Amino acid sequence: MKRKLAWLGVILSTLYLLTIGLIPDPVPFVDEGIALFVLGRCAGYLGHDLLK
Repeated sequence: MKRKLAWLGVILSTLYLLTIGLIPDPVPFVDEGIALFVLGRCAGYLGHDLLK
């Protein structure tokens, strides 16, 4: 179950990062940073270390 949630986190955060320019943003770089953090942690849980 945790692997499925990690995959869901990877997919949703990647889709959010790909569509950054479509929605006006009142607080720039904060939500993108959170999405990148979620992507990194979920990918790390799945065995793909993005920080190396």
